[in-house]
Amino acid sequence: MSISVLNPIYDKLKAVLQEAQNQQDDTIARKQALALGLREIEPISPKMMSAYAIDAGNDRMILEYRFYDASGPFSLAPDVNIYSLKLIRDEIVLAEIETRFSDKSIYG
Repeated sequence: MSISVLNPIYDKLKAVLQEAQNQQDDTIARKQALALGLREIEPISPKMMSAYAIDAGNDRMILEYRFYDASGPFSLAPDVNIYSLKLIRDEIVLAEIETRFSDKSIYG
């Protein structure tokens, strides 16, 4: 990965996404993104529901989020959460990670 002034924030959010996955908590990453100085923006990808970004010179980091209901007919299942984190310089993706996890199940 190329060096960027945003690398420390990228690394922190990567760790936060792992924590969110381990705790099955979809709110951790969004709260931490705001605490780290990212601002809410319109999602870049049409599939995503919310997004957060921070810019530094030609570098930009974007965290996007969506969820979907994994339940089917006559079966209940927890929502599936998807986070996409990208570090971009001059429209070139320098680093990227996607995290998927289910909410904590209340169904047993």
